[in-house]
Amino acid sequence: MFRRLSRRERIVIAVGASVVVVALALAWVVIPQARRWSEREARISLRSEQLARLEGVLAQEAEVRDGLAALQRERQAADRRLLQGGTVAVAGSNLQLLLNRYVADSGMDLERVDAVGQAADQGPLLQIPARITVRGDIRELVDLLVRLQGSETLLAVEELGVSSTPVRGQVDVITASISLHGYARSPEADG
Repeated sequence: MFRRLSRRERIVIAVGASVVVVALALAWVVIPQARRWSEREARISLRSEQLARLEGVLAQEAEVRDGLAALQRERQAADRRLLQGGTVAVAGSNLQLLLNRYVADSGMDLERVDAVGQAADQGPLLQIPARITVRGDIRELVDLLVRLQGSETLLAVEELGVSSTPVRGQVDVITASISLHGYARSPEADG
């Protein structure tokens, strides 16, 4: 049947068949392969970027570890300055013991120690208030205030009231009322 056709018709059929074969090859082989190749190149590029970022992070690992260790040392140093105790009551008791020690070391007489109000939540810290009333001379009061200011435990004096009683032939007796607060770690901050 192909022989009965003229040369021109055979050429047209051959060219048409060639076009069909090329079109089918493009549609079923070349285009899917090109698409797969393009997707593969995109994945390789993405993986290369991820690898570069990961290498950057790994290069900074020592720096990050050093920074974390420094932050942990700072927190430990700050924690040593806080009142110790798992509860507000224990921390308040520790504050009273500390104040008793400072008053005794300064040579003053302690008249009273009061908890004034409830502990105030200051984020990760609790503010534990107290008021002390002491009696002694001016040098002893100054010594007490220096001890409170330089305390190994973080204390903040809020109010100082001083009155003196002249005693004939002796140093004036001073009565001082000091309102202050100490800080303790909030139990919620650790959990």
